[in-house]
Amino acid sequence: MSKRDFPETHEIGLIEQWTKKGIPLPYQTLACELPDYEKKETYEKRDFDWEYPEGPRITLDSLGISIEEAFDGYYIDITHDFKPEKEEEMDLSGKIISKGSGRNAEIIKK
Repeated sequence: MSKRDFPETHEIGLIEQWTKKGIPLPYQTLACELPDYEKKETYEKRDFDWEYPEGPRITLDSLGISIEEAFDGYYIDITHDFKPEKEEEMDLSGKIISKGSGRNAEIIKK
């Protein structure tokens, strides 16, 4: 997705999601409730939202990285077994495995 081609999507779809709303944790994605696409009223109401359980989310603050750094790509060690109950338990900076991708990836945690 290009900021130049889709500036409004860039701000809402990436920046706001990464910095404010956060990304659901793996255990939250397992319990996600999807819309019933077989019902006609789902389309009439335009109710296409996926419902995730409440709880802390992955944000750039919790990873300790800036928005500019986020575009480098990060691989983090978080599984569905990781279930923090409070925001205070969301310091994920120690769970970063690598930064970048492919041959240019920098291994951070071994």
